[in-house]
Amino acid sequence: MNLPERPTTDIGAFLRHVRKTLGLNLRDAAKAAGVSFTYLGEVERGERAPSDIWLRSYIEHLGTVAADREVAA
Repeated sequence: MNLPERPTTDIGAFLRHVRKTLGLNLRDAAKAAGVSFTYLGEVERGERAPSDIWLRSYIEHLGTVAADREVAA
């Protein structure tokens, strides 16, 4: 997985970039994360701040998806 070329302080934009890079749509990513797509969209737009626990869990999920796709490739 390619990370953004320049670092960002906006966690929501970073999460959106990673999700899209992995080819996940908002609904499927939210379902896998156990949240509504509305909530995930708000996090990605910077309208809501996720809890540390949820953020860690979601990042681990995205990492698992990335690893699975690398193995399948």
